[in-house]
Amino acid sequence: MKRLTLALLAALLLFACATKQKGTPLHDQWFALNQEFIRLYTQGKHEEARTNAQKGLAIARQFTPRDNADLATSLNNLGAVDTTLGHFDEAEPLLREALSMRERVLGAGHAEVATTLSNLGELAVARNQPEQAEDYFIKALHIREAIFGEDHPDVADTLNNLGELYYRKKLLDQAEPLLKRALSIREKQSGAEYVRMTQTLDNLAGIALTREKNYDALALYERALRLKEQYLGMSHPWLIPSLNGMAQAKAGLKRYADAEQSIHRALEIGEQAFGSDSVRLTEPLSTLGNILKQQNKYDEAADVYARVLVMRRQVIPPDHIDIAYSLSNLAAVYFYKGRLTEATPLYDQA
Repeated sequence: MKRLTLALLAALLLFACATKQKGTPLHDQWFALNQEFIRLYTQGKHEEARTNAQKGLAIARQFTPRDNADLATSLNNLGAVDTTLGHFDEAEPLLREALSMRERVLGAGHAEVATTLSNLGELAVARNQPEQAEDYFIKALHIREAIFGEDHPDVADTLNNLGELYYRKKLLDQAEPLLKRALSIREKQSGAEYVRMTQTLDNLAGIALTREKNYDALALYERALRLKEQYLGMSHPWLIPSLNGMAQAKAGLKRYADAEQSIHRALEIGEQAFGSDSVRLTEPLSTLGNILKQQNKYDEAADVYARVLVMRRQVIPPDHIDIAYSLSNLAAVYFYKGRLTEATPLYDQA
């Protein structure tokens, strides 16, 4: 999953329960910060968005009554961006407090409760807790279907999240119908709603890729990329998953030069958006390592895999599955190079 949707961002502007400060200069300042947060987050400027969210939270904690929808929104904002930045330990208490407050103030069946449940699901995915993520997403889906019906964009968001979770658990037969239903809903939308269809296209492409249907996968990724370029521009961070998947599909077709071109473009966009040391680069970097390994460029692949391992160890728990993948990748290239004394302890750790 590794990203939050525009639906989440739009939901941040819902105010179902006004504070006593609404209409005051202090509340106007908070509202402006909230809008700026959405702009920064949407543009991929997550560190700036985090600073903005912290300011908004400090203001919202001054509102009365103490439990109010605006404070819950600020807690949700900061928890969401902390998840995106890999600050999982900081994100969880914020999102849990936001959920509890929204349930108390707005009611357990409110749309904003579903938003925070979805964010907690994203966090559980990031922490490799698929059972918890499934529970959060299913609860969010039930709320949204009850409020909006079965063909609403927010329902499509949750279907996409749940389908993606099953896809990542390799439950492809469970994932595919959910994603196809999400795609059907999203194809009827327009503008920003229509752009979000590209996430579902990426996920369906990923299923095709897992089934080694590389031509089908490439066609889906290319469709997603064209839409993203049309609506978001040529250097938006949302292009990265499509480019990453295209690179994998091209490598599966042994089109290695094309694959490297796609993945280097993804990395260039990521470095501009997030910085060269961001954990969000580890997925396209891993793909680059895989492409190099497939071409027997073991020394270059080892350098890339080692970089990924260092980056992941800085932000995720030592027993996270992504650490195991990085250890295994690095061990594999050492093995192919005949460096067994270096490969064996890495395999053991993995």
